Amino acid sequence: MFLTTKDMQVDIPEQLCLNNQQQWHTVNQIIQVPIFHTRVRNLISELEQVVWSCDSEYIKKILTNDNQEIIEINLFSPPYINKTKSWKLDPLERVSNLLIKEEQFDILVGIEYVLSNGLKLFDQFDPRHDMNNPCICRQVIFMFQSSELDKLSSAAY
Repeated sequence: MFLTTKDMQVDIPEQLCLNNQQQWHTVNQIIQVPIFHTRVRNLISELEQVVWSCDSEYIKKILTNDNQEIIEINLFSPPYINKTKSWKLDPLERVSNLLIKEEQFDILVGIEYVLSNGLKLFDQFDPRHDMNNPCICRQVIFMFQSSELDKLSSAAY
């Protein structure tokens, strides 16, 4: 979730904007949540862009778009996720919802971010649960492996 103001907008000719896009030289992030830094190539125009998004569903949408190729995905994680005092940018391999199975429904207790070096970071919603507990079901939101894309929509493992 980003915030900007009209005075931060860059005035560029309309013919240089694709699909009514706007350009801003400055945005602010109000809520400290993980951000996906994603390099995307349009396979038709060959143009590359960097997408910053807090929305994993949007990244999943890019992964399933036949006209786009993701070159790399990084997780820009706040200190409460990476357990340091600074924001960190790391190559990302997988994002999963962490669910506890109850009688008739699933309870979302966190999100797991698996970095390309194998390190697991957690956004824990319920501190009563150990995120490494084997009873927690991992539902993959999306996966990315170097230049090979796994267009996985929603599989549990």
